[in-house]
Amino acid sequence: MKKFRLNGLFIFQKLPRISLGLVFILFTLTALAQDISIKGLVSDKTNAGIAGVAVKVKGTNKGTSTDATGNYKISVGNNS
Repeated sequence: MKKFRLNGLFIFQKLPRISLGLVFILFTLTALAQDISIKGLVSDKTNAGIAGVAVKVKGTNKGTSTDATGNYKISVGNNS
């Protein structure tokens, strides 16, 4: 019976370290999963914005088009 009690105490002593490690892993995975937002302007030679231009992320199906002033905003994954 004495040995079982010592093992139980040992587990409870290590519990804060184990839970701290799990919290660290979860925060790391959450940070890696976030998307990046890219903004830009499509313009002609006179720096006037061009409306309706298709903007696509190379190698993906993600895309958008420019607004009336030539601005665009697109969200992509960290690894795109």
